[in-house]
Amino acid sequence: MHDFEYRNLDAISRRPDGPSILVWRGLSTSLDVLPRIGLSWSALEDIVKQSGKPALDLGADFSTLSAEGFVRGIEIVPLDIMLHANREIYVEQTRRAGEMFSLERYYAGSVPFPRGMDADGFTMNEADWNTAFHLGAREALKKGICCDAARIPRADRSFSCVIANDSIPKHSPTADEFVLRQLPEVLRVTDHSAYFLPFSRYVTAWEESTPVMFKEESFAASAILMQRIEETAWRYGFSFTLVDAAPLYRPLMPGEYTEENTQVGVFRRLPEAAIGDATFGPGLTEFKD
Repeated sequence: MHDFEYRNLDAISRRPDGPSILVWRGLSTSLDVLPRIGLSWSALEDIVKQSGKPALDLGADFSTLSAEGFVRGIEIVPLDIMLHANREIYVEQTRRAGEMFSLERYYAGSVPFPRGMDADGFTMNEADWNTAFHLGAREALKKGICCDAARIPRADRSFSCVIANDSIPKHSPTADEFVLRQLPEVLRVTDHSAYFLPFSRYVTAWEESTPVMFKEESFAASAILMQRIEETAWRYGFSFTLVDAAPLYRPLMPGEYTEENTQVGVFRRLPEAAIGDATFGPGLTEFKD
């Protein structure tokens, strides 16, 4: 962990000017992601240390997870198919999203500070946070991966933990693309666990130039899809469970869409002794790509 000057953030969070002038639309700070999938920074740090490998922010967009992890001494690699296209604005967009001032305006009245920074009460000097965060955003761009989730150019079990927030399967082209290509590839590069939020596929519709999200497929509603997912998990040595996502801490921003009953798909690596046959679990039929 980096050594910074810590202090309570209550005074900062009570600034008289409210959140009305905030223009940032970022959806992926740690406050939006980790509590909803049941992880804290300390739990993620334990996973990374235990595995000895970085975590992966899959479909990162302008997520601040990698830069926030840098501040805390936790390596998180961003992956996004649009990373190269957004190189010129990545650092600035991420920096604006994660500065302490923006975070406090964005979550004012929704998350209690300093606890809101981390379930373990992580607090720090505002100037030190911003300086470290800016450096973390630049480092994230350097180590970021630009690729399709179905073809990740890394060796097996390269990442301790994979977090796919507002990514796949939500924006997968089809359910088959996720189940047959993207999910196996993600599990191939995962060492410990993988989290997918939401675990449903959506399609974007437009109403008068405003994007409106409609759920197209809930995997849990399809016995065939669930069997395929479970077989894929077993095939790569993982257990699979669906859990209810915790509610979003804050009010929705204009243009945002979320569901009250969102579920998280959680994959955890099984002990070697529990896997049995390396390819097929007991009682499962052959799974063909």
